[in-house]
Amino acid sequence: MALAAAQLLAADGLRPPLLLSAPWLDGAVPSPWTAPRDPWLAAPGLRRAAELYRGDLPVEHPFVSPLHGDLHGLGPIVVASGTRDVLHRDALRLEERCPDPVRMVVGRGLLHNWPLLPIPEARRALRAFVDALR
Repeated sequence: MALAAAQLLAADGLRPPLLLSAPWLDGAVPSPWTAPRDPWLAAPGLRRAAELYRGDLPVEHPFVSPLHGDLHGLGPIVVASGTRDVLHRDALRLEERCPDPVRMVVGRGLLHNWPLLPIPEARRALRAFVDALR
């Protein structure tokens, strides 16, 4: 939702910083789905959640799959993603497709939304988020 909102703001010429923790950016959860062993999330559940969330919108719609929307003119982007997160691939695809630099904070061996956990590794991501806001 945050990336979709940023795309709408960019269309109006606004470029706020975009801070993403473990973003889910493609509601299609494309196949073949190869992901690390993630104890929190799995592709079948994500696909079902996307069906419920999207309602009558096609799965490719930028409100459902903002990775397929316009990535031009966005503000600074910081993404924190763990390599054990099933959504890590979405973060990598954003970095690859975005015409502007994306600051990636990768948590090696870390899970979904690791920056929100009370672990020492989270400090690095939180620092990156604060720096982007400054």
